[in-house]
Amino acid sequence: MDLTKAAETTREQIEAAMPNLPPAGRVHQRQDGDGEFAPTEQQYRILSAFGDGLTYGQIARRVDCHESVVSYHLRNVRETLGVETSKEAGDEAQRVELL
Repeated sequence: MDLTKAAETTREQIEAAMPNLPPAGRVHQRQDGDGEFAPTEQQYRILSAFGDGLTYGQIARRVDCHESVVSYHLRNVRETLGVETSKEAGDEAQRVELL
């Protein structure tokens, strides 16, 4: 079995066991009761630490993850909020009272 077929089979098995699984490749974001963006718990911790002025490395140590995870979550938050930089994401999160 080639790797592509194996991945498809695994995804099918997971989807059968978890029918509410979001589509593959979709950015995972929560929405609050009003349909507004609500960061996941990890995104909130990372965004909050970024707002405290920490570097990606310092954030990673604070939330016990790799720097690439910090980068991933901040990128997703930036895309969701429609901003270009993490600083803008932090400012926007404060403006809409997410933090």
